[in-house]
Amino acid sequence: MENISLVTFDEVFLMDEIIALEWKISMADSVTIHEMTHSFFGDALVCKFFEHSWLKESWATYMEAAWLEDTQSLDDFRY
Repeated sequence: MENISLVTFDEVFLMDEIIALEWKISMADSVTIHEMTHSFFGDALVCKFFEHSWLKESWATYMEAAWLEDTQSLDDFRY
């Protein structure tokens, strides 16, 4: 089960001031948006077979991109 209130972050998400200035967005924000999408949409669906889990993951990944378009730019969305 995806859970927005308990997301595990590794060392990739721990940034110092220099890296934070270089990156336009926080990787933690991106992961949070992904997990929020699962909470909103993905948990309402149960895949009967594991091979269909790509539907839930692709929707969450698309919502990350849509968030990028809304907060950054169309080029970031397309990238």
